[in-house]
Amino acid sequence: MVFFLPVHYSGQISTDLDTIKIKEVVISRNKPDTEASGYKKTKIDSSTLVNYSNRNLSDMLSENTDIYIKSYGMGGTSTVAFRGTTASHTIIDWNGININSPMLGQSDLSLFPVGLVDDVNIYFGGASMLLNNGGIGGTINLETAPVWNKETVISLNSGIGSFGSYSELLKVKLETINFKQLRKLFCKGPKMISDI
Repeated sequence: MVFFLPVHYSGQISTDLDTIKIKEVVISRNKPDTEASGYKKTKIDSSTLVNYSNRNLSDMLSENTDIYIKSYGMGGTSTVAFRGTTASHTIIDWNGININSPMLGQSDLSLFPVGLVDDVNIYFGGASMLLNNGGIGGTINLETAPVWNKETVISLNSGIGSFGSYSELLKVKLETINFKQLRKLFCKGPKMISDI
């Protein structure tokens, strides 16, 4: 027994022979190339936006893009699906803010009048990752340009369509407005907006 105690077993001896030293590993991410295949972006022309200013986003997209719009007619819901995905895989953004319904995960495109937006960009598939977390199918980004000079822009669009349909669209853009100006706008004698 005394003879086996001083013997060292090879599993208990630490040597430099069993350790492999490697260089450090750096993991980094490059911004995806927007010109690469799979990263497709479509911008709707401003003249198209003017022509469809009295109609909804569903009508404009179905007649000017190759995106599949599932529409249930006038007064019904209208959803978007492209690249083989469903409406819940497509994100609708307004100035980079996701406006999809949190319950359904999709948006009804018939509720968005084209006259209220200044720019529409469509990002297909992986290109939607350039904006935010993106959707599997893609992203439709609606943009409203801010007013930087001190002016108030008011526009009124009226439309008459077939089957007795009439439309009115009022768009008001203000540069900045504070609460004192709001009180003046909504003041009714001694009552202020906080009292109404």
